[in-house]
Amino acid sequence: APPRQQSTREWADESLYLSPDAGTARPGKYRSDVTPWLWAIQDAIDDPNVHEVVCMKSSQVGWTIGCIVAHIGKRIDLDPCPIVIMFPTTDSARDFNDEKLVPTIDITPRLRARIDLRSRKAGNRATRKKFIGGFLKMVGSNSPRSVKSSSAPLLIVEEPDDASQDIKGQGSSIQLLKDRAKTYPRFKII
Repeated sequence: APPRQQSTREWADESLYLSPDAGTARPGKYRSDVTPWLWAIQDAIDDPNVHEVVCMKSSQVGWTIGCIVAHIGKRIDLDPCPIVIMFPTTDSARDFNDEKLVPTIDITPRLRARIDLRSRKAGNRATRKKFIGGFLKMVGSNSPRSVKSSSAPLLIVEEPDDASQDIKGQGSSIQLLKDRAKTYPRFKII
């Protein structure tokens, strides 16, 4: 059967839980009505005719959970594929894993059923999570090997202002990452 169709917002409202271990001020069931300013961004992320979503925002507006984690969760659950998230450094990727991702997977039943965090044999480590139909890889913008190592139809750049502008003479890490999606007819860059 084809996967169930849901928007990121619908999926998050139905399935996403926020862990008190993730540093959220509102642990428990995710509610999109708390952050209505994210709705248009979530809609753009879901729009198949939009290939690149760029957001200029202030800090602490709900972006990471409401847009990034919610969309990743929806894709892992309903439309799995390879996903690469680039952070300024590998350390910040590990921090995201430890502080946001793992606590969210642990508390969200639909994600916990798809990602076995206990097993390295399942292909899971601090910067890589394996699930049926794809993987989630978290890389640092300061390593050309990491940025260029995996192709994916879903690419996410967290903190683009802090990304390496010229990575070891090979150019912008963001452009190197974008090149990882060019073989996919249906791609999304956030």
